[in-house]
Amino acid sequence: MYAIKFMTALSLVSLSFAAPVQYGSGSLQHRSDLDLQSRAFTGIEICELPARGDVQAGCLANPVRFTLANNALTAAPAGAQPANTECDHSLELQVLKQALNGNGACTALNKILDAGGIKTSATKEALLKPLFDAVNAQKNVVFLDKAVNAEKRLVVQHALGDGVKRPASTALTAVKAYLANTSIKSATTALATSLDSLASTMITNAANQANAALDAKAAKAATARQKSAITTGKTDVTAGKALFKPATGVSSSWTKVLTYAAGCP
Repeated sequence: MYAIKFMTALSLVSLSFAAPVQYGSGSLQHRSDLDLQSRAFTGIEICELPARGDVQAGCLANPVRFTLANNALTAAPAGAQPANTECDHSLELQVLKQALNGNGACTALNKILDAGGIKTSATKEALLKPLFDAVNAQKNVVFLDKAVNAEKRLVVQHALGDGVKRPASTALTAVKAYLANTSIKSATTALATSLDSLASTMITNAANQANAALDAKAAKAATARQKSAITTGKTDVTAGKALFKPATGVSSSWTKVLTYAAGCP
């Protein structure tokens, strides 16, 4: 038997598991898994904009580092970046992307900005910035063992995709313990709730800006055609807002990930 031990200021978790299955390329069952591995640090776009920020400083400032040695994953205290670790988003960017695509936020945002005639990269960046700042914040980034982080990305992918359980391995057991860790679970759950609130605010702000732009045009509209275009624009803004379904968002997606991970072997 091997032991995984998590030691943080908030908790001490000790877990045991059977002799590990070798973790490596042979355990990756789907081509999509391999593709995800190769894309891990090439960046990810959310609502057509790059979402990954410069998180290295946040990881360095985080008081915990998760390392793996002799089949034991330990939450070590602050210091330099440990060998064989990388800066991980505890709540992954792909979760935010899936949620904003799934609940229509990205589609709604584009339609609203188009309707108001204000769809520019700068406008979208400003509206999405609060969400990107939150998901890239220090509280959501930590140095994590590379093999464990690679497995975690696959766990998230399958949790939000086909639901096929990952095969038993040392890395998978470490991922399960990492996601169940008191400090990690509470922080990511709170972040998911915050991101849902920020998404709703983003859509409201986008609609307000679009309507304000249309009102400014209405004040100068001289012809029936121009006035009709303003009316159509207002209707499209309302229709765009209706495309956003806030009941399904980051919180529901993240709960699905946590439930899936807990149910893996």
